Amino acid sequence: VISPIKQKQGYILSIQPRTHNEVLLLSALCEAESANAALKRCVIELQATNVLNQLHCSQLRGQLANQEAKKQSKKKNGKLMSDGLPQLLSGDEVYERVMNHEKELKRVADDKKTRREERDRRSGALATWKRLEDERKRENNEQRTRYREAVGIWNEEKSKAKLSKQTFTLKKPVLGKLQPPVPRPRFNACEEDDNESAEDAIVLDENSSDDSDDE
Repeated sequence: VISPIKQKQGYILSIQPRTHNEVLLLSALCEAESANAALKRCVIELQATNVLNQLHCSQLRGQLANQEAKKQSKKKNGKLMSDGLPQLLSGDEVYERVMNHEKELKRVADDKKTRREERDRRSGALATWKRLEDERKRENNEQRTRYREAVGIWNEEKSKAKLSKQTFTLKKPVLGKLQPPVPRPRFNACEEDDNESAEDAIVLDENSSDDSDDE
């Protein structure tokens, strides 16, 4: 630690020189004192810069340590020891850690398998529903086409009967009942991912536009 600048040997600098040599010596002493004071100011500035750098580095180390701790808490690295460094453990402690570690690995693997099977099940159910919906739309469209053709023929026959002044008794064709929408498979909100939700929303929009003409 560098102490603050202090005035030293002030009584010497206040001496009145009497000879030429004393004047030279006193002048040299004043120059030396000024040079020492300047050097000490430089050292103090460097020391202050070093202190600020240490504070900044300490703050950065703390932030990095917090970030590493958060990463470790969110995702485990699959190691028996959290930091991966060698440690001295007793036999019982090693056995307990190994058993807990294997249980955790098995739990993670089972969760992944369950989620994968659930995704496959949802995908299969949605694929079947989509296929049935496409068939329903196709059959309804064919029924509408047949209905329009029958109405067109009916209108022609009606016009012919009117021109020939004959009684027209043929009933107007009716569309009939269309197939209702196939119930969509329902899943818990927490089980559906974003991609499936987006795809289902598109399918529902197509349904609504398709069935709007059923009446």
